[in-house]
Amino acid sequence: MPINATNSISASERLARQDYARQLQEIELEKEPFEEVDFELSGMTIDEFKASGKYEQFANRYKHQTKFLKSHVEHKLPLSVEEKQVFGAMLDDYMVGAFYDSKSKFKRFSDTDLKKHVYTGMRKNVHDFSEAIADVDGSVSMDDIMRATILFLPEQGKNPAWAQFCMEQALQSLKAAQEHALQLPKHQAEKAVKSPIFYAVSNNKFDTAHSLLRVRDKAVNPEEVDRHGRNILHLAAFKGDASLSEELAAMRSPRFNPAEMDHYDNHALHLAVMSGSLPTVKAMMNVMGENAFKANNAGKTPLHIAAEMKSNNILDFLVKNANENALNATDQNGNTAAQISANMNNPTAVKQLVNSGTNTSSTNNADQSLHALMMNLQGEGGMAKG
Repeated sequence: MPINATNSISASERLARQDYARQLQEIELEKEPFEEVDFELSGMTIDEFKASGKYEQFANRYKHQTKFLKSHVEHKLPLSVEEKQVFGAMLDDYMVGAFYDSKSKFKRFSDTDLKKHVYTGMRKNVHDFSEAIADVDGSVSMDDIMRATILFLPEQGKNPAWAQFCMEQALQSLKAAQEHALQLPKHQAEKAVKSPIFYAVSNNKFDTAHSLLRVRDKAVNPEEVDRHGRNILHLAAFKGDASLSEELAAMRSPRFNPAEMDHYDNHALHLAVMSGSLPTVKAMMNVMGENAFKANNAGKTPLHIAAEMKSNNILDFLVKNANENALNATDQNGNTAAQISANMNNPTAVKQLVNSGTNTSSTNNADQSLHALMMNLQGEGGMAKG
């Protein structure tokens, strides 16, 4: 039986050959003459550009560069097959889709924006990021490349400047990782590395997080936390992403417990209130059960936090779901949510809480009753009179 040449070499050797072949293709591409188009100086419109021979040359070059970058990143990322598929698809959406479907996908942009960011700028971003990965290749870990790639992927619905910002963040990340690796290689190798989905949520890349959640059997770990003891459900709630918070809380395997607390005894509803996002607060309230108004280590319930933030719409929602005990719960300073609202000079919230049955005669640690604090309220005539 003849020996198949492909099967006679190891997987690592095959990857090395593929990488070498890709590098040769890139070198040949760079040898080809290419003239950058400056739309501002030439005065050329996008339609004129598309009708010119320069467009075809530009498109082919861009197509090759995106192909090289995608294969390079996928080759280096320390991910499962499913996760690599997610990143590959997202790189396609960013690089290929943004160029070839620019008119349909970027209708909200002006022609000037398209010229500056979608055509010239986006190709430059791809080129710069590809060059940066080539420069650090071998001096940083695969995890550093993964983190930079997450930073490189912009969120959908953002303006063109956001894509540029993401690219700059990614380049800074790679540079910092390279410098750190050269200075402290042992420490770099030993440091704890977060999963892709955890890093995505930490950096507000919710599109990436949602995509990775589709391969959630390998993507999420409820035990993975940041320095504040917050897992990705905590982070999603804290950052106000209602859909991601809801999806994580609904998972059964692995399971996230919304009542689980961070290092400050904040649960998911505390953190959702801190985000200021009413949809996220509603999503977390639906899964909290009897733990909804449990206090953190400062004695603050979600009601106290909403009062401190003067988030009256969130406070209104929480009040409608609170019982008498929650309405009259006191923090470590002995203040109810109503007393905090009075201290924050928020007469609307005070009236709302009083009308809902808050005890107005209890005093805090400074021996101040709600009546006394209401004397200093300003606005909404009559409140200051109690």
